[in-house]
Amino acid sequence: MIQVLEFWVPGAPKTKGSLSARAPRCHCSPQCRGYARLPHLRDSEGSKRWRKLVAYQAAQATRARGAWMTWPLVGWVALEILYVLPAADLLAQGAGDLDKLDRNVFDALQDAQVFENDAQVARCIGEKTAVEVNAASGCGVNVKVMVLGG
Repeated sequence: MIQVLEFWVPGAPKTKGSLSARAPRCHCSPQCRGYARLPHLRDSEGSKRWRKLVAYQAAQATRARGAWMTWPLVGWVALEILYVLPAADLLAQGAGDLDKLDRNVFDALQDAQVFENDAQVARCIGEKTAVEVNAASGCGVNVKVMVLGG
């Protein structure tokens, strides 16, 4: 396993959002059993902005690695993602499900052309930790990308 990329993104990590379980009922007639529209993804507040910030930092990191690396990566990759959240928010409602935090980072790495498709992620170690708001390290996410195999 080769470590290819590591970068830090300052800020408050945000989740990808949720797919609504059921779309609202259509009210065209009392007999209609259809739905007004298909289920849809509802992004959490700040999700798109956070994704763009992660993508920007990832793109900066790929440029800093030099021209010897070919982007996007091909083959399977492994990720180590550490989310540093405010201690007061860690257990609060909306602090973020780990899988939804991961999904947003995966999409950002795809946007930044670190890899072509997030289906290339064969292993991910995600972790949340807490810091006091005034801590020098601040909040954010540390991302390590590694190539699996040869």
